[in-house]
Amino acid sequence: MSSFPSGPRSSSASQGILPYSSLQSFNNELAKSIDQLREQRENLLRLLRDDDLTQTALEDEIEKLRARLAAVERGKARRKEALAEAEKLLTEAEDVYRKILNSSQILLEAIKTGASKVDSAMSGGS
Repeated sequence: MSSFPSGPRSSSASQGILPYSSLQSFNNELAKSIDQLREQRENLLRLLRDDDLTQTALEDEIEKLRARLAAVERGKARRKEALAEAEKLLTEAEDVYRKILNSSQILLEAIKTGASKVDSAMSGGS
């Protein structure tokens, strides 16, 4: 027995070959699908380029912010040192001022006592 199908062989459909109109339609659909894939690829490439630009801009901004942060931290460190020095100087000045006030009060009391003695001597001596 033969493995070929029996019957007339005049029809191209019976031989597994598509008619010309079907081939043309298939070819058009295939070309359209390829064009759509190319369009999608171009869109994705454009989006990736945009993402790269955004990423670069953000990285630049981060670097600038890091530099600013470092400058602020250095400034804070200098100000903290200055504050510590100012607090030390202020404490020393307040201590000296208290000593001056205390000495002034002692001097004033001594002057008043001396003046009182002078007044007593002047009024008692006449």
